[in-house]
Amino acid sequence: MQIPNIRWLYTSELFDRCLSDPAFLIEPLQSGLEGEVYKISWPAFHFSTVFKVWNRSSKQDPMKQLSVLQHLREFGVPVSEVYGCGYDDVGSPILVTSFDGRPLADSEGHDVSVFAKLLAQIHRLPANRFPLEIPDKATVFDRLIHYFFPSLSLHPDLQEAVHSIVPRITPMDVSVIHGDFNLGNIVHQGERYCILDWTNAQVSDGRYDLAWAAFLIKIYMNDNVYHKFKESYFHERSMGSIDYPLFEMLGFLRWLLLHRMANLPMKEDTFAKIKRFRDENKSILGGVVL
Repeated sequence: MQIPNIRWLYTSELFDRCLSDPAFLIEPLQSGLEGEVYKISWPAFHFSTVFKVWNRSSKQDPMKQLSVLQHLREFGVPVSEVYGCGYDDVGSPILVTSFDGRPLADSEGHDVSVFAKLLAQIHRLPANRFPLEIPDKATVFDRLIHYFFPSLSLHPDLQEAVHSIVPRITPMDVSVIHGDFNLGNIVHQGERYCILDWTNAQVSDGRYDLAWAAFLIKIYMNDNVYHKFKESYFHERSMGSIDYPLFEMLGFLRWLLLHRMANLPMKEDTFAKIKRFRDENKSILGGVVL
């Protein structure tokens, strides 16, 4: 990646000075499905940044990401500071933020109730103060399914299950959601935590956000962590428990859809947990093929 070839829309004063120094170090970081992530450091300035390069097909607006992160920081949510944003020479969106620590290796040594409280804090934010479109209640689930379940029509078994679940859900007030809240998107420096990757941030139903996070804990960690996370969230925001099991089924279906598309990470017992979840909810999920 050639930093000089980026068309910058915004740069902070310090980052602008760093760009004139060609002596920088690049370290690849763990990346997601939507792009690549690097740590880029300037030793002369004792300054480290995180470069996120989205796939051009993601159609991300880096200035919107800048605005969302700035609003989150104003409301006290622990997120990265933005140092720059723009597009590279092939049109891929770029976001440059502070380097805020390393990912959680696992939940050991970390109190997951803290992460549940952070998620509840996000869902209590005033959605009308953010540069995000606010859908009306009648369209919330159509938009949610369209966004989080790409190419669903190519998977009839998943589509049938989704269309069986949505009419059973009682609509509620919408809130700001992260869209992919999971322990892999939280970094730390000691006991300081920072929530990363706001690519999917939008205004929608917070119960989906919670269920996705909890479902990932359920299949990748253990039941004790899973129950503590959920109970801690419900203690902060009890309304999240209404129709909650239906949202966790949506989390299961989204995971399976993404796994079919991109082979998601699997531990030794992940598939067994996936199968058990389907079998425990076979009245709705019984037709889903694993």
